[in-house]
Amino acid sequence: MTATIRREAQRYSTWMQIFGGDTITIIEPPKDTPKGPRMLVDVTALTPEQRGRLAAKISRSLQIPSDRVMKELMDSGCVPISAEDVDVRNEEARLF
Repeated sequence: MTATIRREAQRYSTWMQIFGGDTITIIEPPKDTPKGPRMLVDVTALTPEQRGRLAAKISRSLQIPSDRVMKELMDSGCVPISAEDVDVRNEEARLF
């Protein structure tokens, strides 16, 4: 699934700095969490540069070494994003 980051999203500028554009690949539909509905960004669909910027941002925010963050990102293959921050397009739905 493809998602577009909403311009009105509180974290829009942060996501734009990380992803370099407003289109991302989502691997699952929204899931309810204690922090609200979350979607999972497909880390494997990101370029090495995007993954590096994402790891650096998480590293700074959580004060965790960047190499550890990168390993965990690659091991999990995904990172959550608030469902409120994105609009989702399901290309498969258009086939029918």
